[in-house]
Amino acid sequence: MTNVSVARFKIGAVAIVIACGSFLCSAHAGYMITVEQNGPNVVASGSGSIDLTGLSLLFAAVDTSASITPSVATTELASGKADDYSTALRSMPASFGTGGTSFADSSSGPVAGTGTFRHGTLLVIIVPAGYVSGAPLANSTAMYDNTTLRSLHARPGTYEWTWGTGPNQNLTVQIGPPHVPDGGSTLLLLSIALATLTRRARWV
Repeated sequence: MTNVSVARFKIGAVAIVIACGSFLCSAHAGYMITVEQNGPNVVASGSGSIDLTGLSLLFAAVDTSASITPSVATTELASGKADDYSTALRSMPASFGTGGTSFADSSSGPVAGTGTFRHGTLLVIIVPAGYVSGAPLANSTAMYDNTTLRSLHARPGTYEWTWGTGPNQNLTVQIGPPHVPDGGSTLLLLSIALATLTRRARWV
């Protein structure tokens, strides 16, 4: 293999790694909420952007309190005035546990999250009152003192709401540590691509 071939091979390999990394990271575009055990407390935090395209305003400037209701897949970050949007979502979880409503002991940041009305028959996306579609939302938090995910009856896992195909038309709730896949399929694709580059380099 010549020096030129080696250089081309390295550039190609780096490009593949970057592409694979970008692909994995893109899975969590949009708005991301994590609900984790932090010492004796449970802390929910969220940030990102929300594209409201395809959503319909249901209620405007309603009072919202930071809370979590696993039985109807509801988690609301921070407290204040919120706009609630609804539509025929492409995908949405019915629940992420069996627990009833627990209100946060403290919270901060802009209101955001998911909500449920009519005894769980209508799920909505919650944003700060007057929110401009696609604008970045600062980090929001809700803290539940002296409790655990188990006592909240919140089931660990990844739950996603989607209402379009755009990069910010989804909201993800991660309860507990995220499951880290073994990367088998990604590594297989990477191996195939590297093998192809190697064969090509030999003929240069």
